[in-house]
Amino acid sequence: MPTSMVRKNGLDFIEIKEGAWENYSVRQHSHEELQIGLVEKGSSKITCKNLAFKMTEEQVILVPPDIIHLCEPDDRDKFKFTIIYIAPDWFEKSFKLDGSKLKPQVARLDKQGVTNWERFLRSFKSEVDPMTMESLAIMFFGGFIFSYFDIRLQNRGEAQKESTLVQIKTYMDQHFNEPIQLDDLAEISGMTKFSILRRFKTHYKLSPHAYLVNKRINHAKQLLIEGETVAKTAATCGFFDQSHFVKTFRQYVGIAPIDYK
Repeated sequence: MPTSMVRKNGLDFIEIKEGAWENYSVRQHSHEELQIGLVEKGSSKITCKNLAFKMTEEQVILVPPDIIHLCEPDDRDKFKFTIIYIAPDWFEKSFKLDGSKLKPQVARLDKQGVTNWERFLRSFKSEVDPMTMESLAIMFFGGFIFSYFDIRLQNRGEAQKESTLVQIKTYMDQHFNEPIQLDDLAEISGMTKFSILRRFKTHYKLSPHAYLVNKRINHAKQLLIEGETVAKTAATCGFFDQSHFVKTFRQYVGIAPIDYK
């Protein structure tokens, strides 16, 4: 199995390397990104600075940015891996954690951890819009690193009151037809993106993106009833093209926009 890089348009803060030993680095090296690697098959010795880890199947390693490390598989022909590279600035904005201050560490996944890892990789390769994928990435990494690694969220006095969630909701109500991103919501609220996703869904029973799409669809229904064309409705409500609007409308309403008019 050749080694390959997986990237996604609009998500330049994450890239994934998966494959076997072929083309893998055989020299000590470092990365500017935070990386989380999973051994899927075989075993290997991993050296990070003055630390050495023995990794076997279904174990993951966290390597902070700029840490010199080396992977030495016991049997290169039987070694298979996946590595997720995460941009440090995105990681810090999402969790208010400085990746460079984390320590290298290894953990073993349980059955649910393996399932969540595989589900995230499938989602990353699928046709999902950037805001949905970023939300999935934040919730995956949040649940993953806090469950399996010795990392704790730092309480930095985030605005976590109900009024802050109302502020986020009001902003989306007023700008729902614009290309809102999680960065926008973090900036107006002072919360991490991870906290926004968790708390908004707990309070409103929908993720911010699901709330935004639902708001767009409800407005689209009204425009269609008033006689607006499908193409104009899609543009007015903030969908990036008509086919995406038609597909989403059918998912939420059960029929195509042309049949709803």
